[in-house]
Amino acid sequence: MIESLSQQHFRGRTTLAWGLLAIVLLAGCGSETETRGRPLVGTWVLEDSDDVARRTTSADSTAEGPNGSRMQLDFASGGRLETRTNINAIDSRKTGTWQAIAYNESSKVMDIECNLDGQKSDCEVEFLSADRIKLNPPNMSGLNLKLTFKRK
Repeated sequence: MIESLSQQHFRGRTTLAWGLLAIVLLAGCGSETETRGRPLVGTWVLEDSDDVARRTTSADSTAEGPNGSRMQLDFASGGRLETRTNINAIDSRKTGTWQAIAYNESSKVMDIECNLDGQKSDCEVEFLSADRIKLNPPNMSGLNLKLTFKRK
């Protein structure tokens, strides 16, 4: 009888230990989408915003010059996306969501889906290095203009 109680107690503790281990391991793992998107998580700033401002100014004669131009993209690990743009006459801030759809390790290209202020777009992000990317920003998806960003 004593051995039987001892064995039951041991089995109960073993089951509890395995359960706790599973919870710890699962808590440390993100979803496959979060794991796939990890290289993009962070804050990115437009590398040459004055050049972009000059190029868009030449297309729009009413736009102001490039003084203090900037663009920033914030890709949060939980799927939140925020963009801030201040180029020429454009001064906007948009919020939404993003998720990684696919990542090709050999070509260093990630396909993402974004939803900004109710507007969906698909973007292709090319990783030039760990701290530089090139993409058509989701907040400017209609322009079809690939821009280079550096990690902040």
